[in-house]
Amino acid sequence: MTSCGSSLVRASISSNSKAPHLYGQLSRSKSAGWRYSGRWDNRRLSNGNPRKLLVISRSSSGDAFSRWPGYRGLRGLKFRIEKKTEELSEKLMAIQRVRDFMAWWSLHVMQPSDRLRSSVQRRMAQERERYHRFLEEEIQDEYAWERHMAKERQFWDNLLTWISFFSFSALWQIIVPVSFILGIVVPMVISWLWWDNGFLSPVAIPLYLVIPFKYGLISKWVWLI
Repeated sequence: MTSCGSSLVRASISSNSKAPHLYGQLSRSKSAGWRYSGRWDNRRLSNGNPRKLLVISRSSSGDAFSRWPGYRGLRGLKFRIEKKTEELSEKLMAIQRVRDFMAWWSLHVMQPSDRLRSSVQRRMAQERERYHRFLEEEIQDEYAWERHMAKERQFWDNLLTWISFFSFSALWQIIVPVSFILGIVVPMVISWLWWDNGFLSPVAIPLYLVIPFKYGLISKWVWLI
């Protein structure tokens, strides 16, 4: 050991480039080469064995590390690390298989189902639009029928209004004066103008009977009156 001191550092120690990383105490020395040695630590491992730290210093012996008593432990640690690495690799492969399966599921199952769902939704939208058009046409036909029926009702209402206006009581007020004028007054005027006998003219008497019935403006009952 020199006055440079020592510190606890992470040292990469390799035996045929396969040894794992360890925490060790690095000691610099002015002598030639690296020197490997070990010392006991007060802390215990999980199996109850004392922990041994590695003190690295310059030494001329190149194969001293393989003769270090903790080298077998390093080999066991390497085996455990490789085993853990294999387990992690298997887990990663399982995860990758799951990812591949999910990708296959998304590509061959989900996308066709999405296309099918979009097709069904599009068909439903078309059917809904067609049904709305059908309802609109039915409503328009119903409105047209109602307008037609309203016109017919208005026509029949007007007809009934005219019929009620020209009822017998209303026609009585028209027929009597017209019948009187055409049946009595007109023949009297004609006979008075063209014949001297006046009302007893042979032309006037037939006019009293023919004119009212010819024009259909008076009934027999009115004529008798």
